[in-house]
Amino acid sequence: MNTIVRDKPRYFNVALDPSNKFERTDKGLLVRDVILLANGTWTDSAIRTPCYYSEEVLEKSAQNWLDNGLWSRHPGGAPRSVADKVGKVINFSYSPEYKAIMGDLLFHMKSQLSRDIAEMVSEGLVNAVSVEIGGSEYY
Repeated sequence: MNTIVRDKPRYFNVALDPSNKFERTDKGLLVRDVILLANGTWTDSAIRTPCYYSEEVLEKSAQNWLDNGLWSRHPGGAPRSVADKVGKVINFSYSPEYKAIMGDLLFHMKSQLSRDIAEMVSEGLVNAVSVEIGGSEYY
């Protein structure tokens, strides 16, 4: 097994244009066309195990994602609070342009945390998504 060690984290940054990415609806704040997982080697934040995702695997698996929710970031090592669920991810698809699985983030706005994070996203103060991949577990 080859182990990849990086001195710096790897980020995939794409600007979000508020004029066509953000929409306030009766269901909350919708953020369209967010890159969820792109082609390349990524590591988990806890153990830092590298995992390579090819374009073919991403394209084939784009519709296999279940809604495990849109969660606020936490330090790890402990179960999440149900209050950390700030929305859901919907409309999964594969983008050949970005070589990535894309989706829309829907912030439910039912909790103060969801409203706060949605406001920070819409103001450009938060612009990163950290994807969690798991099994069949459901909260």
